[in-house]
Amino acid sequence: MAESDAVRYCSRITAGVAAATIALIATVPHAVAQVDSSLESLPATQDAYVLSGAPDVNYGGEDRSLIKLSRNGRLDRHAYYQFDLCEYEAGVNSAIFEVRIKAGHCAGLSVHVSDQTWQETEITWSSQPALPTSAQAVTIGRNGKSLAIDVTDPVNALLAKGRCLLTLALHASEPGSQALALATRESSSASDRPQLLVQPMNHDAEGGSKRAFEFGTHFVAAKGDPGAPYFNFKSDYLEEVNIRPAELSAYGGWKEWSLGATGYFRTQKVDGNWTVVDPEGHAFLAMGMNSVHPGGELDLPAALKGFGVNSMGSWSDESIDGIPYTPRWNFLQSFKNTTDELKAQYLDVDKNILPVFEPGFPVFVDQVAQGAAAYRDDPYVFGHYTDNEISLHRNVQLINCLSRLEPGNPQYAEADKWMRSKYGGSYRLGDITSDDELAYLGHVADTYYRTVSEALRKYDPNHMVLGTRLHASSKYNDHIVRAAGRYTDILSVNYYGVWAPELSTAVKMWNAEAGIPFIVTEFYTKAEDSGLDNSNGAGWIVKDQKGRSAYFENFALKLLSAPNNVGWHWFRLVDDDGSNKGAYSGDYLEAYAELQSSMRQVARHVYSLRSTLLTGTLDFDGQADDR
Repeated sequence: MAESDAVRYCSRITAGVAAATIALIATVPHAVAQVDSSLESLPATQDAYVLSGAPDVNYGGEDRSLIKLSRNGRLDRHAYYQFDLCEYEAGVNSAIFEVRIKAGHCAGLSVHVSDQTWQETEITWSSQPALPTSAQAVTIGRNGKSLAIDVTDPVNALLAKGRCLLTLALHASEPGSQALALATRESSSASDRPQLLVQPMNHDAEGGSKRAFEFGTHFVAAKGDPGAPYFNFKSDYLEEVNIRPAELSAYGGWKEWSLGATGYFRTQKVDGNWTVVDPEGHAFLAMGMNSVHPGGELDLPAALKGFGVNSMGSWSDESIDGIPYTPRWNFLQSFKNTTDELKAQYLDVDKNILPVFEPGFPVFVDQVAQGAAAYRDDPYVFGHYTDNEISLHRNVQLINCLSRLEPGNPQYAEADKWMRSKYGGSYRLGDITSDDELAYLGHVADTYYRTVSEALRKYDPNHMVLGTRLHASSKYNDHIVRAAGRYTDILSVNYYGVWAPELSTAVKMWNAEAGIPFIVTEFYTKAEDSGLDNSNGAGWIVKDQKGRSAYFENFALKLLSAPNNVGWHWFRLVDDDGSNKGAYSGDYLEAYAELQSSMRQVARHVYSLRSTLLTGTLDFDGQADDR
């Protein structure tokens, strides 16, 4: 077959998504976007490559992804790209993966398609996701400048199953002396970076495309990327539907909807939609800010409330009066430091073992939790965090407990008991599957959540338990999510690595598996025009402050459309570590007006917006007062 011919082959999407056809369009000298201007550009949300010769090294920050099949197997490289397709839940007319070839060559290439999740900053050869093998090698032209692959069929097959995270894994199918180098999100040239060129299913004859919401559709340059779509808040739309500013209680709740006062914050589900209820009994959505501390000339909490912030998240100064706040107890993080052995066991990057089965853990937790009694009568306590980002994302607990600990260790004993219950007394370490690791993490999480939640409720029965702020892959593990749902009141997640909430995948799973609402306890983005180097932190980088504003609006409005969401906490009040994370500059002197304006607009109308997005009415189908 000639290099210019389209080569078709099949690949099966995992987790029950049917096999679908992919076509290699060609290796082309120019970007496909120049050929079809009606296509929307969707940048990769994550990319990385893995190397067999360095099985535990992460290459997620490189400006090139390498692909190679070596003759001895010691220098094999696979490239991974991930895309968030939640904007296109109705399907697509076409979807083309396009990326610039930077150097090298490989004689044959195979593309594996799945909905497996992974993290750019964590993926290694050892931890790369299991992928389908049904992919055929295709020829790569030596003179091509860009690789373009038609993935329309597998994208639609994935969306039809209610999944919208697309992983493309590129493997060399024939040995060669060179590695094929493809551009990544970190490439200096925006036109080189990987993208999906998408024509939505509802693309109309005039060349436009209609979105699910009517807030207007725009594009924001994300660190030179061609753009990412978002929903923009439009005041004229608000006037059209007569959305009005909310009348608020002393705690920030919506006075027009009363659900019964208890004197403390709680959650309630009404007709399938979750809400928090404030101490006076009014519906409440958390619009919080992390890391709030006095500084500069700020009058706190008045300055926060002035741009719509109604609560303080983690890392905040609890002495600030008149605004709901969230104590954090650090049960496991503190327990690990009680002995050198436990500290080494937890911190050793090759182990990261969570010592929740230590006989002393419940005793220690009970001692620390006694401090919660001081909070039990404070109506401004929103809820208690138990820890921050413990290592529930390390999918190696089972194998590490059994291979790196002595049989007398309590973590070893529990892992051994778990394996015996599944495989019998003659099990081998080779029996452990990736599903076993995920399930065992759920077992660890269940023990952790039960221990800390029971202790907190023993000494403070009045306030909610918010859990440990799940991060990285832990928030995608349904076993962990179910464990959190059994013992906490709200699932707390620190949400990075996505342009917008994954409504049809992660958010849907949290709703189904947890049985409780969720809150996003960290998210943010950084702007290049801030003058800071922005090298620290996981937030998105956008071109300017207007882009930060748009990112916030998009994220917040989509969260409001999720029936199981009860709010968010922006990270953080002021910039730090040389990165533009805050609502103010690091010296508290400059307010980022665009971001604060967006926060203020959303907050003024948040309850009517929420009602409109969920029920199509301004008052939750008549449940709110008609004022």
